[in-house]
Amino acid sequence: MSVFAGRTNYSGAVTGAPGHNVSVDGLDHTALETNVQYKMPTGFFGTSVMLGLGYQMRDDQGVQTHGTYFRRDQRFFATLGVERPFHISDAWTVTPRAAYHQIILGRLEQDIPGGGTVHEHGYGGELAVDIDYRTGNRDLVLTPYARVWNLGASSVAGTAFEPKSRTREVGLTLSVRF
Repeated sequence: MSVFAGRTNYSGAVTGAPGHNVSVDGLDHTALETNVQYKMPTGFFGTSVMLGLGYQMRDDQGVQTHGTYFRRDQRFFATLGVERPFHISDAWTVTPRAAYHQIILGRLEQDIPGGGTVHEHGYGGELAVDIDYRTGNRDLVLTPYARVWNLGASSVAGTAFEPKSRTREVGLTLSVRF
């Protein structure tokens, strides 16, 4: 499970102004994600296949002709991935992984006049590397990652429309495992 609170940048179309693009920095953004995975060893050079289900909720601000508006994006998704640990020493392990995410049920709620709920469809992916240092009965893990979500265009109940979009995220996670 992960929780994020911070600022994002937006670059793209303006709601209510077809053909106009804008770039806005410093929009509020919070996110919650949980992903339950089952890892199955394959017996092929220590590689494991990951199957899972996840939930993601993101609250942020959209851009319209007269300022910003609140929106909540929720999605349930299935995960299929692969990972392979490389044991460098007794204390160090490096584990690269790749995962594909398929949206099962997605919904975007928007607080705009004439807007409503968008039913999303699409997919995502993730590349990450766990750099694991074992100390006593704890692991310190540093994980650089890159994620992407590709969403198809969807209509909304009301007069609004949500275009195709792509979200890219690059980050670094520091965690402790007990």
